[in-house]
Amino acid sequence: MSVKTVGIDLGKDKMHVVVLDEQGRVAERRVCASRTALARFLAKLEPARVAMEACAGAHFVGRKAQQMGHDARLLPGQ
Repeated sequence: MSVKTVGIDLGKDKMHVVVLDEQGRVAERRVCASRTALARFLAKLEPARVAMEACAGAHFVGRKAQQMGHDARLLPGQ
């Protein structure tokens, strides 16, 4: 599977993750129960675009994703 984009919905208790392939099709959906679980999941993926809505927690997750070689994108909440 060649991962192109990872979308993350950050929540208080859980983070919902959707992985899209090169054609934009959903390759995987996952729920991570903690930031540690999310970091372990991102570490296993090849470098990809990681997109999430900008909030206080998104900056932390974005920095972690960039340290792993991903292209982190914070999108404005509208």
